[in-house]
Amino acid sequence: MKVAIVFDNQTRSETTGFYCRRALSRLADVEHLLPSELSEVPESLFNLFVFVDDGLDYPIPEHLRPRAAWAIDTHISFARCISRFGDADWLYAAQKMGASEMQASLGREVTWLPLACDPERHRPISREAEQFDFAFVGHEIGHRRIDMLNRLRASFPNHWVGQAYHTEMARRYSQCRVAFNCSVGGDVNMRLFEAVACGKPLVTDAIGNNGLEELFDLDAHLRCYSDPDSLVAEMERLLSDEPLRRRQAESARQHVVNCHTYTHRMQRILELARKGDDQHVRFSPPPQIRCVLRIRSSRCGCAGP
Repeated sequence: MKVAIVFDNQTRSETTGFYCRRALSRLADVEHLLPSELSEVPESLFNLFVFVDDGLDYPIPEHLRPRAAWAIDTHISFARCISRFGDADWLYAAQKMGASEMQASLGREVTWLPLACDPERHRPISREAEQFDFAFVGHEIGHRRIDMLNRLRASFPNHWVGQAYHTEMARRYSQCRVAFNCSVGGDVNMRLFEAVACGKPLVTDAIGNNGLEELFDLDAHLRCYSDPDSLVAEMERLLSDEPLRRRQAESARQHVVNCHTYTHRMQRILELARKGDDQHVRFSPPPQIRCVLRIRSSRCGCAGP
């Protein structure tokens, strides 16, 4: 199967498409196309075009079919995701609520395909000593995230906060005892998979109604907080109990490596595309709304989406 994966990596090298391309290369004959190259691609050169949301808007030639599209930021730019990817032959959304809302808006099937980790990039680096009580790798955006970070800074002065990518991200996580997450708009973000894949226990906000409890065992894999006081309490609990930190870190890392990698996600895309190709199925808007979310999950995590 010859697959073209389309995303821009000139603006942001750490875009989701980077990990998707690595995963797809293990599963099919893959070529990465930049948006600027699309107009030059002849018809029928590839069996499948996979568009990974990179946050940019560029023209998509109609003849690039069959087409799969993965909308990443429905919680930030829902209208854009609808207009950008709504006519794909197979449509995916990284957020469960985003998939449901896109489905209702478009009147067609949208598959929930959560974000993931790349175990070769997101991994513990054993030579790094634990220098910091907690680390947050990401942007300081949103009032709630900034407020929570400020509370943590005040309570735990020995910390690392900043942006880091690829090997540097793994190094920063390896240098901390506990990783911190705060979503923006209740999204199940990349940090949930990346931090624990790096072998660290994660304290995250209690994200509701967006599938978190279907992807993780909230008792075994994560520590959740609901306000600044419970955040500090959860952080203190982990920092004061090394055996607990180790148990949570090992359990969560094993879970995401077994069930939530980009290889799992790309396998799902190819599986549905091959099935549709066998049945000669192509996108055709149905006359009425169908609400079918194909979610394969269990509390043990052995059959994640």
